[in-house]
Amino acid sequence: MYLTELQPIYGADGSTSLSARAVAKQAGSVDFATRAVCITSGPATQVVANTATSTATGRVDVTVQCPQGTHVVGGGAGTRTGVFPPSDYLVSSYPAADLHSWNATAVTQTSSGTATAYAVCAQTGPATQIVSVTNNQLTGKAAGGFVEDWATCPGGTHMTGGGAQTMGGYPVKVFPAGQPNQVGGPIGWRTQFIIKAPAIAALTTTAICESDTW
Repeated sequence: MYLTELQPIYGADGSTSLSARAVAKQAGSVDFATRAVCITSGPATQVVANTATSTATGRVDVTVQCPQGTHVVGGGAGTRTGVFPPSDYLVSSYPAADLHSWNATAVTQTSSGTATAYAVCAQTGPATQIVSVTNNQLTGKAAGGFVEDWATCPGGTHMTGGGAQTMGGYPVKVFPAGQPNQVGGPIGWRTQFIIKAPAIAALTTTAICESDTW
């Protein structure tokens, strides 16, 4: 299964939701679920987006900047919709290290593939940090191998979002995990990744963590 969309959407009533779309690689039943991280209060937020188009078959890289005076608390990405079978697949969707932008990468099989990066940007609020975990155990693993990683927020913080940066494969799950239905919410960001090219395979999972003190 390939991810083609994982993006935040603002409703006309001010609500925020998370939209996801995936394509099964073969016929038959598959499991697919969408999870959103929801908090009761915090600084005002907005969603900004930017779209890039490839000039040749291969990769499409795109970055969207948060407006001045704001920082990233979440984000996502999407590829071209309405085309079946889709020709563009997401391989990376993750926050920049300085928390001022969101990055996304898609693999395209056409000369006009597109990718859109979305950033959820918050006004000045609690201290924010990134926790990134890079899997260094991919060398020598066979194509089709399955890898799973977590990035966990430290004590005294809560997670607002996260993402994954991949190479030489594709993510099949990128989602918040741990205590999803308990007070306090999820504690980490989780990525499940399938290796396609073992020689260059790489996976970094990132969680965005904010202080519990508003």
